[in-house]
Amino acid sequence: MGLYDNDRAGRRAFAAISSYDATIKKCSEVFLLRPEMSLKGGADHRIVQQRFERDNEPYKDLDWEMEDLIQPTFLDLFEDEFPTAVRHRTTILDRTHRDFTEQGKRDLIRFVKQHATLDELLDVIRLIRALRDYGHLRSDHIIV
Repeated sequence: MGLYDNDRAGRRAFAAISSYDATIKKCSEVFLLRPEMSLKGGADHRIVQQRFERDNEPYKDLDWEMEDLIQPTFLDLFEDEFPTAVRHRTTILDRTHRDFTEQGKRDLIRFVKQHATLDELLDVIRLIRALRDYGHLRSDHIIV
């Protein structure tokens, strides 16, 4: 199973994966990280891809990376402490992508380890649950 960031490099790799191996199915074995990652629920990969596209239509122009899953208020606190960690922000509706510097990403990891609670990482846990569902692994025991 593969998960690509929804940034320029990730979208290119996701688009090209079928040319490397025609047996790899998008939204079955490889996924593009999106703001809305609903559970697959046993659906065919084509239906899942349609659902992802429909659910994420408002965010189609928004890059999305793992760190964007951290609660925005926590990221605001991080930015207050590390004001040069973010190159720029892009907001569409209720979602914000932060373009972190390389040093900013390293600082964020340390900050999360030191200060984050479960509440700040709920969307990360939801993603783990979704990935388990996509891989046909038990996910119903993860309640979020």
